[in-house]
Amino acid sequence: MEDLYLKIAERLHEAVPEIDHIDEDTGQLYPVQEDDRYEYPILFPCLLIDAATIDWKDEQSGDTQRGTATVSLKLAFRVDEDTHFSSALENSFSQLHLRKEIESHIVKALHRWRFGKDYSPMQRTQTRTYSLPGRVRVSETYFRVNVTERLQVGEE
Repeated sequence: MEDLYLKIAERLHEAVPEIDHIDEDTGQLYPVQEDDRYEYPILFPCLLIDAATIDWKDEQSGDTQRGTATVSLKLAFRVDEDTHFSSALENSFSQLHLRKEIESHIVKALHRWRFGKDYSPMQRTQTRTYSLPGRVRVSETYFRVNVTERLQVGEE
């Protein structure tokens, strides 16, 4: 799993320089409430990577196993500007446009990208967008990648 995280983080660091903060998703988007404010232990904008699930298949061969990994990427921004429609039209460089541009760069960098002979090309499977307390906007995109792992069965 760490191998997936590191390869994806390296790829996005090179391909999407607009993202300053790339990290493993360890729950940084769970806010701490202080009075009437929400504080997050992270810098915005950020991209959080979670490659925590691989569904392994039973193989006839004892030394190889194949699995399908689900990778989640959360692109999070703190929205500090006026977001109503006329404001977005007046300002073509608004955060909305920046978010959409970065989302597009992430997908272009990863969709159909293959980062090793033991991996299939990554396939985007789902995207969802949601808001969190404290005016944080998150775009979460899921990718699927097939993994082949060579095992050392019976050896200690």
